[in-house]
Amino acid sequence: MIGEPTLDESHADELRDILDATGARAQVERLITTRLHQALRALDQAPFPPGAGESLRELAATATARTS
Repeated sequence: MIGEPTLDESHADELRDILDATGARAQVERLITTRLHQALRALDQAPFPPGAGESLRELAATATARTS
């Protein structure tokens, strides 16, 4: 189903259910959170000019925030 160009909404719902039931979605969410925290710690140590580090922190938070 994944990658199928003719995937319809019904099959997409089924695929989402499978990903949830197997724990795959939760594992990916944990991985994203772990990597975000690693990136933020790295930014704390990086010698960026004033404002650049904060902009990168905001970008990282926005890029990893779930909207649905």
